[in-house]
Amino acid sequence: MNKKILAIILAVAAILIVFLFYPTGKEANLNEESEKPGDRLTILINDGGFNPVELSIKKGETVTFSNVGENEHWPASAIHPTHQVYPEFDPKEAIAPGDSWSFKFDKEGAWRFHDHIFLNLTGVITVR
Repeated sequence: MNKKILAIILAVAAILIVFLFYPTGKEANLNEESEKPGDRLTILINDGGFNPVELSIKKGETVTFSNVGENEHWPASAIHPTHQVYPEFDPKEAIAPGDSWSFKFDKEGAWRFHDHIFLNLTGVITVR
């Protein structure tokens, strides 16, 4: 088999495994005893959306947005296009495929976000 085709098949399989076993929004809720403020959590972004689309965290925790898609993505707080509901929650530029951006949530609330490039991709992070 051609090495290029094999590499593509392996990459697709790896992405599918991540999405099959990565927690959904309900499973991503944090347990009070097992998580400490400052722990890192990850939201994957691909060309189909965010995973998980809902996440519940504690104030002071950091969420990393990892772009596993083929296009650039730009997670930012609502409301589009100004992002003024939580203006600090905006990397101010797109995240290239394979790159990531992290943000520490220091305000309690339900923070809706979207992809500034693909507006139909949305999610919410609840900080308690």
